[in-house]
Amino acid sequence: MLTVAQLAAWIAALPLLADGHGHPIPRPDWVAPLVAEVVLTEAHPYDDPYELAATLDVVAAHESAYHPGAIGDRGRSCGLGQTPCRRTPRDPRGQLALALQLLANDCPDPLWLYASGRCATSYAARAMRAAVVARLALAPAPVALAAP
Repeated sequence: MLTVAQLAAWIAALPLLADGHGHPIPRPDWVAPLVAEVVLTEAHPYDDPYELAATLDVVAAHESAYHPGAIGDRGRSCGLGQTPCRRTPRDPRGQLALALQLLANDCPDPLWLYASGRCATSYAARAMRAAVVARLALAPAPVALAAP
């Protein structure tokens, strides 16, 4: 069984997302364990925890550069995942849990609805999906972190 510590170590080993100028967005030390904890306690048990963790990490980097207090979209989006302010909790764990809830949708790619508010592709959704795919391709093998 995958533990929070194992998944957190895997997340911490993922390549960093680059900002619009090609500079890596630093991942604070608290992010990987918190993403791992949210994925392992809030996600559906049949979902791939590695893909969800990589997706949440990309969303938090892309949307807020890992700043829980970030405000965007002219004050309508807040927190790590730039979720609707009226629904966004103040705590980072709650913000990640809300982002995970919003990713649980019936679109062909869950990032479509997340990025644009509708079940249609967008530049942001394509960029985030490409970042997730790239991270998964460069990630350490999940088996390497599994308990003996």
